[in-house]
Amino acid sequence: MTESPTHVTEFRLKLYVRDFNERRRFYEQTIGWPIIDQWDKGVMYDTGAAVLDLLHDSAAEPHHPSCDVSLRVSDVQWLWNELKGRSEVIVGLRDNSWGDTSFCIVDPGGFRLTFFSPTR
Repeated sequence: MTESPTHVTEFRLKLYVRDFNERRRFYEQTIGWPIIDQWDKGVMYDTGAAVLDLLHDSAAEPHHPSCDVSLRVSDVQWLWNELKGRSEVIVGLRDNSWGDTSFCIVDPGGFRLTFFSPTR
């Protein structure tokens, strides 16, 4: 089988933020993603399935972004117990009719992160 020329072998989400140090603390201390690489105005995190590039940009608009991410994890109940008191909860742990259990939190700048595990 021939691979499509648009076949993705790595997915990176680049998040441009004004409040770089606050966001960095969140992703390292609250979420606990390991650092792949870092430099004076950026850091790359290994989420397991993709890479999050957190990049300082003093011109970034301080508004709620028009995107979010959903991240499949092996044990959403365990992660919920770890994170529920450490970050702002948008949607609490719930069973969804489409076959997963999920919850949604936000980072200090309002970027939404939904974590889920399949239930089917």
